[in-house]
Amino acid sequence: MWNIDTLIEILAAFAGTIGYGALFNVRGKKLFFAGLGGMFGWIIYLLLNTVVANEIICCLIVAVITSAYSEILARILKTPASTFYIATLMPLIPGSALYYSINAAVIGNMPGFIHHISRTVQFAAALSAGIIVANTVARNIKPKKIKK
Repeated sequence: MWNIDTLIEILAAFAGTIGYGALFNVRGKKLFFAGLGGMFGWIIYLLLNTVVANEIICCLIVAVITSAYSEILARILKTPASTFYIATLMPLIPGSALYYSINAAVIGNMPGFIHHISRTVQFAAALSAGIIVANTVARNIKPKKIKK
């Protein structure tokens, strides 16, 4: 199941997440933890993709997990969660579907364009829904204050 190509994908997810985090001025240990989040998100996606047939559902589940990771990390490192959301979800962004949709539009293949752009929108909706679920849960979990 796991071969050298899978290992390269995982390392590329880590490096890509770090690169994208650096682009958004994430620095120091926060950048490293963002890279770990992107890498673990991609590992979970690869594992789920072997079990769940629908890629969109896999993307939604991974988005919830990595968004929860971002919320936890934001509280630990006292940083806005959006700092980690942006970086850790980078490996899941559907670049190929967007590329193929634009390519189909340019060559005049409207059925292909509609197919690929709908998949792009589905991936984007799954990522957004994952962020919303994790953010809503995190906002409703508040530490209990001890009464004296």
